[in-house]
Amino acid sequence: MIMKMERCTKHEALIKAAEMTGGASSKPKEEEIKASAILLKYYRGSLSGISHSVHGKAYATKRNLDYNKLGIGSCSYEIGKTWSTDLQVGMEN
Repeated sequence: MIMKMERCTKHEALIKAAEMTGGASSKPKEEEIKASAILLKYYRGSLSGISHSVHGKAYATKRNLDYNKLGIGSCSYEIGKTWSTDLQVGMEN
């Protein structure tokens, strides 16, 4: 209905519907930005971490996966210990 009334794409209609029902805000909240920063840092760390991980490289090689070409990574449970205090606090929530 929104697509017809507003003459917009399906994607635009879904965004409009979410905004109308309070399901999505047009501006990201500070918490969402913090969570995105944490996820991005984790993702980047995992991508660079596979080149330093004997187990990660062995896992990928055993399964004939080119981790550089596929963009896959590996990280240990220690990854968060090197992050700033702000990001560590964000991980607890």
